[in-house]
Amino acid sequence: MIMIANFQYGWSVFVLPLEKAHGWAIADIQIAFTIFVALETWGTPINGWIADRLGPRVGPRSVMGVGGLLIAIGWIAPRALVR
Repeated sequence: MIMIANFQYGWSVFVLPLEKAHGWAIADIQIAFTIFVALETWGTPINGWIADRLGPRVGPRSVMGVGGLLIAIGWIAPRALVR
């Protein structure tokens, strides 16, 4: 949650640029945001279960590390795909 909350809190920054760049309706963009929030919150118990299964020494670091990697990909990939 900590790693991807920046998308949730910064969402308002992305709405108008997405609308202008692609011509998408704001309501459609908000549906994407709703799906994101739902998947973000529903995945949290799974992340906790994985961290618990890996153990207290390895689990939290591994889950946070993978989360950080996925966030980095999420921030970099759209820019790389546009070029």
